[in-house]
Order: sequence, then structure tokens, then C-alpha cells
Amino acid sequence: MKNVLVTGASKGIGKVISEELSKNYSVYGVARSEGLLNNLPLKSYCVCDLSKKDDLNILKNFIKEKNIDILINNAGE
Repeated sequence: MKNVLVTGASKGIGKVISEELSKNYSVYGVARSEGLLNNLPLKSYCVCDLSKKDDLNILKNFIKEKNIDILINNAGE
């Protein structure tokens, strides 16, 4: 099964993408709000702010650890 990472997974389009993809893939979410990520059918998640350099290092390690195959880059402001 492919591992998919969805950024901006906690709400809006990212939330819907995460919910739909979780039916056929192992989905990992990224967002700033852990509370919202807890309510999604995710294999795991990473709480970080993609606008912060230190958080990008956290995400980089998460991607390596989870062997992510596909990125859905949906984060935005």
C-alpha cells in the first residue's frame, strides 16, 4: 500500500482529500492543529507549521521515517 502525505490536512480541501484517500491508501497528515488532525482517519500525523524553518526539519524526518511515496501539497494561507 502506498503512503500518502497530505499537507494542510486538518480542514477544507486537505481534510476531504485525506478522508477520501484513506479508503485506499495509508494517509499521513500535516497541519498546525493537532486537535483537528486527531479527528481524521490518518495512519499518523505531523504537527508543524510549514512557514517555520525548524518545523521543516521535523517534517523532513517524518517523511523519511514514514517512507512517504506520494505528496499532496495542499498547505496554504
